[in-house]
Amino acid sequence: MRDDASKSEKKGNGAGGLQVSAMPREFHYNGQILPDPDPSLSPDRVKSMFAVTYPELATATIEGPTTKDGKMIFTCSRQVGVKG
Repeated sequence: MRDDASKSEKKGNGAGGLQVSAMPREFHYNGQILPDPDPSLSPDRVKSMFAVTYPELATATIEGPTTKDGKMIFTCSRQVGVKG
């Protein structure tokens, strides 16, 4: 077997130079941008962590993600309820 043939076979086995990376996340609430405390946590878990500082997040809903400027944006919205 020729060396040229074995070299061309090896070239076809690569990943094509593609690089995969996770998009950074941001959490928006009440006009504020809250940083992602840990990318490995689910959005619901992140919401629970922020509920310590913002108690109204305990019953909030999470919308998203949407993408903007290379980031995944999650928006937390307070649920509208009726007191009574």
